[in-house]
Amino acid sequence: MTDTQESLRPTAYASRIQRWYVPILLVLVNTGEASTEYIYATLERRFGDLIPVDGYGKLKSGKVRWKNEVSLAAMDLAGRIYTPNLMSKSNGIWTLTEEGAAHIGHTVS
Repeated sequence: MTDTQESLRPTAYASRIQRWYVPILLVLVNTGEASTEYIYATLERRFGDLIPVDGYGKLKSGKVRWKNEVSLAAMDLAGRIYTPNLMSKSNGIWTLTEEGAAHIGHTVS
């Protein structure tokens, strides 16, 4: 493996964030838009098996580790890191975009 190929491999931390992409989009398919707290509660209820044992630990910032991962995944999905924008996030409300719905095989109604 070349140095370039090695540098493009996702880190374990990146994988922890990426695992939340589809669950976030699936929650939003059912609601269209939702508050941050609703997203967290629904993810924990429906996809709790994705939360590792250390996921309930707190970071130095005081934020719960798995919720921080979800927040970072949301930034990715909102296009701050990757494009197209699969969702938007403004003032604590997360909204599924047409691109996000199409990404998981749904349409926005």
